[in-house]
Amino acid sequence: MLETPIILIATDDPLLSDTIATLLVSTGFQTGLAQTGEEAEVAIGSGKDGNPFDALIVDIALRKFDSLD
Repeated sequence: MLETPIILIATDDPLLSDTIATLLVSTGFQTGLAQTGEEAEVAIGSGKDGNPFDALIVDIALRKFDSLD
């Protein structure tokens, strides 16, 4: 059986992260959330429930960490 893909959503906009997470979960994905660049780095290193993230959605203007780095 294939594992459900896990996607990390990194944005400091709670409404945006909730909207994206709701959409992804409704289509069969698992999600993780990070509100800062530091939280995203920690989440990438630790994964979700011991499993690595399969993809990242990053706000291009996330404070203290942007997707251009």
